[in-house]
Amino acid sequence: METVLIWMTGALAGGYAFKLLSLPTSAGFIVAGYVLALLNFSRNTDYLTLPAEIGVALLLFSLGLKVKPSYFYNKHVILVFIVHSIVVTLFFYLLLHLDVGLEIKLGLCVALSVSSTIVASKALETRRELSTFHGRISVIILVFQDILALALLLYSQPNNLMVESAVLLLVPFSIPLIKGLLRTLHNNEELELLAAIIIAVVLGMTLFSSLGLSAEIGALVMGVLLSGYESADRLAKRIWSLREFLLLAFFLGLGMTVQLNYEILVNSLIILSLLVFKSIILFFLLLAFKLRAYTAFLISISLSTFSEFALIVVSHWNKAGLIKDEISAVIICTTCLSFILGSILNKYVHEIYARLEPLLMKFER
Repeated sequence: METVLIWMTGALAGGYAFKLLSLPTSAGFIVAGYVLALLNFSRNTDYLTLPAEIGVALLLFSLGLKVKPSYFYNKHVILVFIVHSIVVTLFFYLLLHLDVGLEIKLGLCVALSVSSTIVASKALETRRELSTFHGRISVIILVFQDILALALLLYSQPNNLMVESAVLLLVPFSIPLIKGLLRTLHNNEELELLAAIIIAVVLGMTLFSSLGLSAEIGALVMGVLLSGYESADRLAKRIWSLREFLLLAFFLGLGMTVQLNYEILVNSLIILSLLVFKSIILFFLLLAFKLRAYTAFLISISLSTFSEFALIVVSHWNKAGLIKDEISAVIICTTCLSFILGSILNKYVHEIYARLEPLLMKFER
């Protein structure tokens, strides 16, 4: 219990310090986790695992509640996603020098082409832009990127899929029953919220993971399937406070996993610099489909991170002996740094655009 109190106090101090600096508190939680690990307070981190997983599940579930299925009918966005993923993967493959096999290197490049759903969705929601045009486009690209990351995870764990996984095809048929249950609890906000959490954690997170698929994608899918529920937006807002508290465990635990020395930090900063090219490629692709420079810039900044899925992939490959500890540490450090950088860029995205507007407007079609 004392350790948990120390963690919470450290997170409070880190988050408050970053708030005073006008920086995102989530970045402060990551730094707090790293400092706590340095002070040898990172024992028994299993306590953080469950709340972190539930926090991520609730984040993706509430995100899915705001995503209407009709959003996915835009063939231009799908084409942008495909071209961007291919170009960025090849770009990283040519520029990165990693001491791994060709297949593993290609897999790492694919993982690095994906952006963080957590950072992007949290930033969009904080700015209250999740339902805007650029917010919806960002979410659609993120969902397709999550599907790509899921495919990579399934490829890296080929034995995960099982015959029983076909049961998931029945989940959409249960949605009318679930909506009916939520309607019966509509007049009692506490029971409706509890039912929604159970749906996200049990049907989304637990069922999907037990049948060989990603818990994160399961929570997101359940949210999308329930997005047609008439009180979906209100339900997403009700989940917000609980989700924010649980995500504290995710960011704190992430900071505790960071390993730093001079070589790791230098290599991480080199890979981190490639985010510039990743964002520029997406910006010009969006302009090619005649989006305004303002819209394209906001979407590009929203996706200017590496994904938490990269952490899962390198952790699995490291345990399997496919990559060395040093490479795993570099990817983890790079991803954490991208979270901090992405949070800062998203916080000041409108101010940054105001300064760059004369230049960016020249590229509009």
